[in-house]
Amino acid sequence: LAGHARVDPARIHVIPLAASLPEMAADPGAVLARLKVPRPYLLFVGTLEPRKNLVRLVRAYRQVAVRLPHALVLAGPAGWRTQRLHRELSLRGPGRIMLTGRVAAEDLDALHRGADAFCYPSLYEGFGLPVLEALSRGVPTVVADSSSLPEVAGDAALRANPRSVRALAGAIERVLTDRGEAARLAAAGRERAALFSWD
Repeated sequence: LAGHARVDPARIHVIPLAASLPEMAADPGAVLARLKVPRPYLLFVGTLEPRKNLVRLVRAYRQVAVRLPHALVLAGPAGWRTQRLHRELSLRGPGRIMLTGRVAAEDLDALHRGADAFCYPSLYEGFGLPVLEALSRGVPTVVADSSSLPEVAGDAALRANPRSVRALAGAIERVLTDRGEAARLAAAGRERAALFSWD
């Protein structure tokens, strides 16, 4: 910028966030039963708002739910402009979709550990901490191929065009049906998450 001294790039250090949810050892079954979460399920965690791209996620999930038994669990508080999402949820379609509302940190840990897969199709993220929480627990993950998410997930998650319902559905179906790929992603996710530390 004109009038400003240039800063030597060697002096710039990017300090990312890290996973911070407490990891419990107890079987998640008791928490899932209390929350009435059906298994098996695909998980999304975050505020329900337009940039999270949940209408497309619901449409992609319904394409997959024709062939698979998984429910879709949307965990997180309602944000702003949720009308389109609720309109989409009111339409009849295959599968089961559950909104948990805001959940306590310990319950969120159990939701992660009980999930068969995690999907975060957000159109824009400054970082994407829920992705790191899923990766740290070895949950096979699908992320949007946009904004900061590829940088956070690296090669430890399947990427999909967040504006394409078909692409999202394909990635979700792959992670839920290809056991070899799911196992690879689980191991890669833990390794990737270990690179991010509050220390």
